[in-house]
Amino acid sequence: DATLAVGKVLSDQGSGTESQIIAGMEWAAKDIHARIVSMSLGSSEGSDGTDPMAQAVNTLSKETGALFVIAAGNAGSPGTIGSPGAADSALTIGAVDSADKRAYFSSQGPRLGDKALKPDLSAPGVNILAARSQLITGSGPYTSMSGTSMATPHVAGVAALLAQKHPDWTGQQLKDGLMSTSKQISGTSYEVGAGRVDVPSAIAAQITATGSADLGFTSWPYEANKPVTKTLTYTNASDRPVTLALAAEGAPAGVVTLADSILTVPAHGTAQTTVTGDGTGAPVGNTSGRIVAKDGDTVVAHTAFGLTKEEERYTLTVHVKDRDGAATAAHLAVKKLAKGVDPFPATVDDSGTLRLRLQPGTYTLSSFLDVRGSKGKDSLGLGLLTEPEVTLDRDREVTLDGRKLREIRAEVDQRTQTRQLLMKFNRAANGASYTGAVQVPLKYDSIFAAPTHKPATGTFEYRTVWRLGKPRLDVEAGGKRLGETVVQPGSDLFTGRKRMSLVDAGTGSAAAYAGKSVKGKAVVVRRTDAITPAELAQNAQDAGAKALFVTDEVPGRLSATFSGADGAIRPLYIATVNAVDGARLIEAARLHRDVELTGTENTPYVYDLTKGYPGAIPTDLTYRPGKNELAVVDSRFHATKAANGGEFRYSITDTFPIGMGFQEKIKFPTERTDYISAGPDQGWHESMSNGPGAIEQRSGIVHYRGGTRSGTDWFKPVWHPWLGTGLGWGQQRAGNNLQFNTPGWGDSGPDHTGFGDVWNESSMTQFTEVYVDEVRVDRKTSSGAYARNVKPTEQDFKVVTDTTLDPDVWRLSTKGHSEWTFKSAATPADHWTFLPMLNLGFDVDTDLRGDVRAGKRLDLGIFSEYVEGAPDTGRITGSTLEVSFDDGATWTSVELDGVRGKSAAWAGSVRVPHDAQYISVRASAADDRGGSVKQEIIRAVGVRK
Repeated sequence: DATLAVGKVLSDQGSGTESQIIAGMEWAAKDIHARIVSMSLGSSEGSDGTDPMAQAVNTLSKETGALFVIAAGNAGSPGTIGSPGAADSALTIGAVDSADKRAYFSSQGPRLGDKALKPDLSAPGVNILAARSQLITGSGPYTSMSGTSMATPHVAGVAALLAQKHPDWTGQQLKDGLMSTSKQISGTSYEVGAGRVDVPSAIAAQITATGSADLGFTSWPYEANKPVTKTLTYTNASDRPVTLALAAEGAPAGVVTLADSILTVPAHGTAQTTVTGDGTGAPVGNTSGRIVAKDGDTVVAHTAFGLTKEEERYTLTVHVKDRDGAATAAHLAVKKLAKGVDPFPATVDDSGTLRLRLQPGTYTLSSFLDVRGSKGKDSLGLGLLTEPEVTLDRDREVTLDGRKLREIRAEVDQRTQTRQLLMKFNRAANGASYTGAVQVPLKYDSIFAAPTHKPATGTFEYRTVWRLGKPRLDVEAGGKRLGETVVQPGSDLFTGRKRMSLVDAGTGSAAAYAGKSVKGKAVVVRRTDAITPAELAQNAQDAGAKALFVTDEVPGRLSATFSGADGAIRPLYIATVNAVDGARLIEAARLHRDVELTGTENTPYVYDLTKGYPGAIPTDLTYRPGKNELAVVDSRFHATKAANGGEFRYSITDTFPIGMGFQEKIKFPTERTDYISAGPDQGWHESMSNGPGAIEQRSGIVHYRGGTRSGTDWFKPVWHPWLGTGLGWGQQRAGNNLQFNTPGWGDSGPDHTGFGDVWNESSMTQFTEVYVDEVRVDRKTSSGAYARNVKPTEQDFKVVTDTTLDPDVWRLSTKGHSEWTFKSAATPADHWTFLPMLNLGFDVDTDLRGDVRAGKRLDLGIFSEYVEGAPDTGRITGSTLEVSFDDGATWTSVELDGVRGKSAAWAGSVRVPHDAQYISVRASAADDRGGSVKQEIIRAVGVRK
């Protein structure tokens, strides 16, 4: 007669809204009067049992008598019991495998917050064969899955059988019956609950007991705590009275005591006693065990117990306020400054206050908080609030006060728009280091940080990194320039000036264009949730508009995808503006005034700026770099054919050795002036991608000198293998193992290493081989190759790489062959030592397409140097250079002059024939240690008439 209902069964990951789940529970318990409700779902984070879903379980259990059987969750670690399984009245189920061992993924107690005893029971949940839903991938009627979701239905089914035998039992009695008759297995009560569900024992049991006794949480200082006493109820379903012998197992003496050691339970009746837990005498941490009830020598029932004793801890109370002084919710990062201790996240709710119980020590707190921005009523800012040093030797309070936030800005001579923006800080002390960083999303139009004090111990630094460039689109309306116009994905781009009429198109719906003539004009629309950005753009495009301006009053920059199908660019200039500028455009449309657009597809200048504040965050956070603080670099981006590419420069310092950012779109070929923050501790790693994106150039760490002007070339011929510092690994030996990395397409810039995606691109190939004493030991379809377990004595090594590029795609460097030879003996096995391999570089003055003039005398230079970091190098003694004008069929020697030391350079010249189309090069260099490098590049340089 029992009913088993699965109400709103959702995935373990927790699909469906909280209100939907609660509605499902109400349907099961109230509408169809299910006695057992099986719920294979749960929140992904631990719960303290006070959230709405858990409270709904408690309320419905009390009102209807239903038993909610709920999955514990699959987070695996202690303190991760999710909601609604964290509810007091829930029968919370963990998972075990076929050997009755806790599954690694099964969530564990104690419950978050009050450290209550959970889970309640375990059941098989590993590789469970079940009917396959049509929504599950695979074929056939069955599938095999693991999870506490698979364990829960087992228990729900047993509960239904037990309810059928005892139709008068409440949900709590069913829960106690299942727990107190379970099979004892390895694991604590906080890991596996009372044990693994035992179907025959549960159905046949004559004696049942309270399933568990939570004996409380003993907090520091211990003197303030009192023992916790709980009532145990024993039920006898038999026709005779039963005398039970009671004993507590698993706790140190004096920690858990029973009021009675002998208890008689009348036939078809109950008897009660009490158990008391005194955590002051318990060891620190979780103590668990069971209270065993024996009838003679037979265990007939058991009760799981548990208590938690806190180690020395103090309360850290954190208050968070916004820029107006109001309490606000926030996400915190909390880091104890001790070696080997990980930071953890904490959430401050809308009360603006969070209390944490933490071990004594030194802590740092931080929060990146959404705040009122500095650019008007719909402005959104991001503020860093941090307390670098909190010494927790007693209860303390900290206020992260948004009223103290100061705006961070960079002021430069030219008009710019922020392309990328990075906020980061580092706190180090006591052998521990913690870095927090945010790549600031576009929606934030202003950033802030609150001043701090210099910590008494260790170090602290805050740093901002900017990428600024000329705005992609500037707009004037009514003779006044708008504050900021943000070009959106899907927008067409142009360079130059355009003037057009402006029309107010309301909400941008198709109906809003009825009766309006907008062909070739600009329109301004107000964004609403009723119309998607793609629909806004399509409606404007269908109406014949040429430019679309979108505004709303939601705080922050409006950024969305307006592109067509599959990300297609529309024949439409699309940009968003804030509420103030939106109102100006609407007014200009009302007055029938034109707008003037200034487009910049490739910015003619960028500012790569960074400003750090070691020690403490000051009150003045405006960065105004002087000329002596900036290096000016004239950058030339070469390309054999016009192509889209990408480029970026990543900030690297000793405190922040990992750069953050992403390549920005650039059209090759082009030229640009870069203004770069310089300083003795400021380095930059530069990365460029050209053409179809299959070749990337990477620099090493470049240090610029303020007040200087220089030039640099990217993708300038000759493209050839260069074993540069931007590699990351390769040309190294550890003991008797060697590793090589020989990317095939470095350019002629200083230390630019060129990587090709030979795995995914049909337009290029690369093969690399390694020889030891003239015997090949490895061959790879890539730039990486190895020589393993070689002799410790000195041997001769040769590395060979061959490359090709499709001439229809890349035009130049269509075929390459490179060889390196060197001698090497065993090196220390505990670290990688660089090998004395020679690099070979080329210096040819080409135009941006990689061409030289026919009929002219051409200066050619080559140079050689050892791989950086290689010890015990020799002296570079000589070189050769040959050129070919017929793709390598014949070669002409070039006379070279010049040599110097451990790095060497030579120069020569050659007259380019009038009928030449390409110049191929073949060069070599050697040292006095038996090492050499040879490179042959077919069609290294193009020739124009």
